[in-house]
Amino acid sequence: MRIRPRLFWITLALTAMLALTTLALRLGNGAAPDPPEGDPPPATPSEPAESLPVATPSALPAWPDEDGPAAPVIFVEAVAQDADTFNPVLTTNPTSLAVARKIFPALLELDAQSGLPFPTALVETWAPSPDGRSYTFTLRGDMAWSDGQPVTAWDVQFTFAALTSEAVQSPYRAALASMEQVVVINDQTLMVTFQQTDCSLLHRLRHPLLPSHRYAVDFGDLRDNPLNLAPTVNAGPFRFDEWRPGDAIRLVRSPDARDEGAPPVDEWHYRIQPDAALQVAELLAGQLHAASVPADLVAMVTGDERVVLHQVPGDSFSFLALNLADPQAPQAGQDAAGRLVAQTPHPVLGDPWVRRAVALALDTAPLLAIAYGEQSYRLPSYVLPTVDWAYDQSLTPLPHAPAEAAALLDEAGWVMGADGIRMRGGEPLALTLITNDDNAARVQMGVLAQQQLAQAGIAVEFSPLPFEAMAASLLGQQFDLALAGWEQIGPDPAASTFWHSRDDRPGVGLNVVSFQDAEVDRWLDEAAAWPGCAPEPRGERYRLAQQRLYTETPFVVLGGPLVTWAYDARWQHLTPGPWGRE
Repeated sequence: MRIRPRLFWITLALTAMLALTTLALRLGNGAAPDPPEGDPPPATPSEPAESLPVATPSALPAWPDEDGPAAPVIFVEAVAQDADTFNPVLTTNPTSLAVARKIFPALLELDAQSGLPFPTALVETWAPSPDGRSYTFTLRGDMAWSDGQPVTAWDVQFTFAALTSEAVQSPYRAALASMEQVVVINDQTLMVTFQQTDCSLLHRLRHPLLPSHRYAVDFGDLRDNPLNLAPTVNAGPFRFDEWRPGDAIRLVRSPDARDEGAPPVDEWHYRIQPDAALQVAELLAGQLHAASVPADLVAMVTGDERVVLHQVPGDSFSFLALNLADPQAPQAGQDAAGRLVAQTPHPVLGDPWVRRAVALALDTAPLLAIAYGEQSYRLPSYVLPTVDWAYDQSLTPLPHAPAEAAALLDEAGWVMGADGIRMRGGEPLALTLITNDDNAARVQMGVLAQQQLAQAGIAVEFSPLPFEAMAASLLGQQFDLALAGWEQIGPDPAASTFWHSRDDRPGVGLNVVSFQDAEVDRWLDEAAAWPGCAPEPRGERYRLAQQRLYTETPFVVLGGPLVTWAYDARWQHLTPGPWGRE
């Protein structure tokens, strides 16, 4: 689905309330949040700049041969958004961060296929403490910045101090609130300690590192340092060469980069092209080597021998939330001592048979078609299939089964009336459904869901709401049914705080349906805090939680978008994954 002008981002409106969550919550579709106020604006040349050279067939990968060296290998990737600053402490801009990850070192990176963190070439060894709260990193002693200075533990400490500094006000400060300290033991050794054991926090250590010797110790020049717009001091596999705002960014391969079997790329260009259709046209013309193809343009490249398509489930999904508690009297799921607080059940949806009937009465396929076109996938639960170590493959998405839904409602005492509305004890089976009115597709989905549930005898009053009202109703747990979506879920289920009773906090918690289950709480706690974060025992507990949630039906998880990468078929060594490209 294409980005719409009006975004529904609970994260942006409720940053203070959701500061402890590690998930970017959005109830609409959109781009990354704006950088913090005061960031340097993109540089603008005084006159049009000459464009960087486009890719040509001679720039495609080739091994040197007996006739002489091969032509330079240039890889050109399309991006829709220009960079703003290359200082990774200050920006959430996706293009800026893509460049930063290629020119700056980091402690950890993600496996492109599994999403599991692993040490980068900077790290020689790393080990957790027995309680899993601390990690000790030993850095290689032979890595240097491009100005000759060594990359040390002090660079790590400086970067994370800047990220968490009140004076800097980095957009990552809230997400790193759980970081207790970074202690430098010696130039090549450091210890990172978090306030609690939480395996999802490891992903915070993927942040690109700054050359601390080129910035003021007190961060006084962090926002106006010339390196922010021309980061010529690098220590990644590529070095910054040129940025022509509105046109392209050129990186050149570092002389210290290691070959890993594939022909090395000598230059990596990011071509700034906001028009997705033009990206596809330039890809087919051989002027680009890779581009992300939106769902409505996939047909343009399907079956074309010039490109290879790679589709992966996206990092998001749509769902229908069913409130298990009385929306007239929302209350916290735990008391101050951490004991479960019994919830007054929802007068209708407190019955698990009714919740399952609602799920079976929905025809998911046309709902997903509205949301994502033909490029979508079904989901049985909240863990993404791209998190294969935790995803429960034994579960299947619930079918559209109106007869079974009717039988469940009959068994629950809801009898079909002459007017097509079910009744029990003189009361109609009536519910309200809310969604955000600034997302046209979401509103269409709501209308269709209303019609589908009406066929099962469930009277639904559909009320699309403005952003502020939707946010207040959803987080305040003052709703019956809510059509929404999670985006930027991430590769670790510990970041998805949807189900634990301690996150049942009206107004601020993400357990908006008041789900309570002591065993699920225990499984989630054990999985999130497993010392060493081994995926096998953690995955076992997440699968148990998914099975319980599948039975209890607090959400009807509809599905998510397929993300399509297209690249020039002449490239033979690209292996795109859901969490990156190898």
